[in-house]
Amino acid sequence: MAQWMKDTWVWVVASPWFKGGALLALATAAFVLGGRGGWYGVSSLEVKPLSETQGAPGGIVYYLPQSIVEADLTFRVTKCDVEISPVGAPQFLFDGVVTAELKLSSEPDLTRGYVIRSQSMDGAFWRTDLAIDLNRGMLKSLNAVTVSEFKPPAGSDLVTTIQEAFKVLLPKDHSAGSDALVDRVRLREQVCGVDLITALDKAQGPEPKAGRADIFQRSVHIVPGEPCPAVAPAMASDPACVLPGMDTIGRLLRDPGPGGGVLATRIDKFSIALQITEGKKPQPIAGEVKGIVYRIPGSATLSVCLVRCQGTGGRILLSKTLPVAQFGSEAIAPAERRLFSDRTTKLAFSDTGELVKATFNDARAAEGK
Repeated sequence: MAQWMKDTWVWVVASPWFKGGALLALATAAFVLGGRGGWYGVSSLEVKPLSETQGAPGGIVYYLPQSIVEADLTFRVTKCDVEISPVGAPQFLFDGVVTAELKLSSEPDLTRGYVIRSQSMDGAFWRTDLAIDLNRGMLKSLNAVTVSEFKPPAGSDLVTTIQEAFKVLLPKDHSAGSDALVDRVRLREQVCGVDLITALDKAQGPEPKAGRADIFQRSVHIVPGEPCPAVAPAMASDPACVLPGMDTIGRLLRDPGPGGGVLATRIDKFSIALQITEGKKPQPIAGEVKGIVYRIPGSATLSVCLVRCQGTGGRILLSKTLPVAQFGSEAIAPAERRLFSDRTTKLAFSDTGELVKATFNDARAAEGK
């Protein structure tokens, strides 16, 4: 160091001005900078599993999301008719169309709740505001804007439509009598019903509308990893969730009994099976942790099948790999605050719980730009 610099420093230190408020200001500045630099430690958000909490949670409770597959099914009868033969048994003609539209949504996983402890959010010297955004109990963001929910890809590749047709011989006791036309009308009304016949004979658009006699609609909610819902029970020989044809499109018929049960058997060929590849929930994070617990979604393959997805006699109509939150793993995103610091941790999560954005900024530094 040059001699003049040493002399200057000695003069500054020895001066009354430095020995006064400047020394205190310098020490204060060093103390504040040390706090902002984390020299005196940091305050981390502390999170504890809700299942390990006794009594009142003592903080903000949030749940990890779990994915739900929603299948909107539309069954439509396009033909329900009878042909009368003067010599043989009458024939029943049936055409049907089934459309399956799949959606992915999320709901709180009540088995994966966490508490952000209040003690870790308090502090007289923490300058950073803490903004936590919840959606139906699920953590959406921390000091950040929320992100949009999952939407099916463009082109509606989660929609499938099938059309099936068949003919069935009815019992010979329904054969034509003296008036074949009257016998056909009577038999058609017996099997199809007047309401369905009226709907089919009346020109209508293909758009499904509530209350139409030729359309039956049903929505099925399936939670991957959980048992099938009651409206679509699993089969003994197939783990898929099945909606029997007789409980869906068969409901549009007045009496599917004629034909000695053969008609009912053919109607069940319109059964729709929904199968999700088996997955397993990971073990939850135990004990108190420093940071925000979130999920890294796994994946599962969803198949929509006609009759069944495995074995003979079935057909796969659509197979798609989708993100499934509960089949993934759990991770921790650190969220720290420092003494006298304006540094902010910003986190944003997708609808399946995935961390899609993480930023760490200093409000003071940003203002100076």
